[in-house]
Amino acid sequence: MECLRYQCLVWSVFLFLWVAGKAQQTLSNSTYILHQILLKNYNADIRPCLDCKTPLFVGIKFHLTALNKIDEIEGELSTVGYLKVVWSDERLTWDPTSNGVGNVMMPSTKIWTPIVLLGNPSKEIIHLNQDDAIARVLYNGTVIWHPGDVFRSRCEYDVHSYPFDKQSCSIVFTPWSYLASEITFLAASDHADTAFYQENGEWKLGLTSSSTYTKKQSSFVRFHFNFIRRSEFFVVNIIVPISFLSFLNCLAFAIPIQSGERVSYTITVLLSFAVFMTLVSDNIPKTSAPMSLLCYYLTSLFSGSVLIMTCVTINMSTFYTDPSIDVPPRYVRLHKMVTRGKRRKKLDERKRHVNCVSNDTRQSVQNSNEADGTTQNVTVTWHEVAAALDKIGLIVSLTYFSCITIGMILYTTRSKL
Repeated sequence: MECLRYQCLVWSVFLFLWVAGKAQQTLSNSTYILHQILLKNYNADIRPCLDCKTPLFVGIKFHLTALNKIDEIEGELSTVGYLKVVWSDERLTWDPTSNGVGNVMMPSTKIWTPIVLLGNPSKEIIHLNQDDAIARVLYNGTVIWHPGDVFRSRCEYDVHSYPFDKQSCSIVFTPWSYLASEITFLAASDHADTAFYQENGEWKLGLTSSSTYTKKQSSFVRFHFNFIRRSEFFVVNIIVPISFLSFLNCLAFAIPIQSGERVSYTITVLLSFAVFMTLVSDNIPKTSAPMSLLCYYLTSLFSGSVLIMTCVTINMSTFYTDPSIDVPPRYVRLHKMVTRGKRRKKLDERKRHVNCVSNDTRQSVQNSNEADGTTQNVTVTWHEVAAALDKIGLIVSLTYFSCITIGMILYTTRSKL
């Protein structure tokens, strides 16, 4: 009994596989016959139209899969993606109930397909890699086609806020050689599809949009993309080192003049600024409309470094002036202004000391203090003048670089918002 059941099960499996194979063979035969019928007397050079007085509407949807590169220097946007192109061909219709086939795949070289051209190429005019894409034809004549390629489109960049900039670029498609009265492109969606998009390490993808327009009797569909630069790399590797370098430049006034290392120190810092300016200039467009704010920032720091080197050289000349030459009164007043706090502190210490002595002694000390502060001539040497100039240079340079850096930070923060 069990053996009989086993034999029945085996024969049932064989019968099912035989029926499935026959059905598959019948379906394959039906698809082959359908291909022969549809392509018989079919002319792929003529656009599908029963009433050619009306335009053929072609739906376009762009699928962005990757961002290769945004080249600000060349003004080029390189992306990878594919299009979903949909139109209706009345010559490719059939009754699915007669053969059980609802759709067939056909090579794009055997049926009519629109020649989709990149409307804003960066270097050369090319059409999509459409010969390798296979089209799906539905029983009602709807043709769905997915050509893909690497798109190198033209884009105008605004690098004023570099490296905290946002860029807006577009990819435009148009039917080659056809007028808008013959073929009209329609955006199948109000935005580009990014379901398969892979994030870029340098740029973050923002909002996308799509639109259609007609220009000079030609139909165009535009896909607009917003990209936001990821500025962390530039902040860590350019802006932060430059900021630290600018404050190190101020320490030139703290180096003793007798060491003889001041000039070499300032020249080293100056050359470092020049290197950073070269690095930045190699990564931004050579344009003046507008120029990057970072270029102005580097130029300001470079100018401050040149000014510090000049002041250091002049101050060294002051330090080594012949002691036999009298110090001009303006330098004496400058020295008094800088050292006023020290002299006032010295007078306060003398007054506290007066409280510990007798009245007669106190009166004599006060008279001496008054003489020191008002009537006695103060002798100022060239070394003291140089020290006062160093103090002024340190304060002014720190204030200068701090104001420029804080202003840069506030401006870029406001632009990002």
